[in-house]
Order: sequence, then structure tokens, then C-alpha cells
Amino acid sequence: MSKYGIETIDDLYADREKLQAEIDKQIVCRTKLQNKIRRAAPAEKETLREEKSKVTERITELRKQLKLNKGIEERSVKIQEKTDFLYANEYRAKEAEQNRKSQRKERYE
Repeated sequence: MSKYGIETIDDLYADREKLQAEIDKQIVCRTKLQNKIRRAAPAEKETLREEKSKVTERITELRKQLKLNKGIEERSVKIQEKTDFLYANEYRAKEAEQNRKSQRKERYE
């Protein structure tokens, strides 16, 4: 997360949109290369295939990053739920303690 400057959920969503846009762009590029390979002369085909394989590798990297991004979101939601639960429990415990203290004071007065 720090590698990409992600600090909030909004940053996470912005990164996801950026990744998805880049994936879509690379897929269009790969499709165009595939069409060129079909029409190209045999001598040209090899260089186009190498270029296509590089684009495919880039798409693979981007998809991995997108998968990590989604995993971070899932884990963040679970962590947030657990944190909220703990804070709620702490708040209830403090209230109960204050109630006990006030009841003790009332008994002695």
C-alpha cells in the first residue's frame, strides 16, 4: 500500500480504477497487435509476437495488482468491523464501570 501511496479507502478505489483503465488499454493494444499479426508478412510476425507477449506480461502484472487491491479492501473491511466491535465493547465496559461507581456512591450517601 505504501508503495503506491494508498492511505485511505478512496485512494484504494482510485488505484483500482487506474489499474482497470490500464488493463483495458493494454487489452485493446494486444487485440490490435493480434490483428496486425494476422495480416503481417512472415518476417514481421516474429517481432509483432514478441511485442504482443510483452503486452500480455504487462496485463498479467496489472491483474495481479488488481487482485491485491481487492484483497486489501476485503481485509480492510474485516479489520474495520473488528475495530468497531472492540471500541463498542470498551465503551460499554466504561459505561458499566461508571454505573457501578455511581451506584456505590448512592449506597454510601
